[in-house]
Amino acid sequence: EAMASEGLNAIARMKITTREHLARVRAEDGLLIVDLLQYAAQVKDPAPFKEELVDTRPTAPERKLTRQLISSMVDDSLDLSERTDAYTDRVRELIEAKVQGKQVVVPQPVEEPPIVNIMDALKRSMKEASGKKAKTAESRPPVKSVARRLPSRPVKKQKKSG
Repeated sequence: EAMASEGLNAIARMKITTREHLARVRAEDGLLIVDLLQYAAQVKDPAPFKEELVDTRPTAPERKLTRQLISSMVDDSLDLSERTDAYTDRVRELIEAKVQGKQVVVPQPVEEPPIVNIMDALKRSMKEASGKKAKTAESRPPVKSVARRLPSRPVKKQKKSG
């Protein structure tokens, strides 16, 4: 209660399995909550990577596309309680299988897919899309203007006399 009322957090060292971790202990709703932290040596300084960055300014269509992509992935109904730790579940299944005397077969490792730079892929996709538009426009015959043949206002039907 004292930590919560003062808005304080505690820093602790915890041993989990065979390794020591840095942790933050905070009070919330009458509970003590522990968050694992990273030691400074585990966190890379971003400054050296700044030299590798290419100074780019996205165009208005690129910004619009990015916003559309992000908004298409937003899930307002996200419920993290529906998420499970698949690794722990699988380990538990393997342990239960061994306890029951079943033979555990280790699957062959799957080759990792290549890492794709998302911005490069997006740029390629946009180039391909604009290239297809240009090719399609080149392969089509020119559109003849039909505006001259259309009346400027609707023609009234004339009643037949007689």
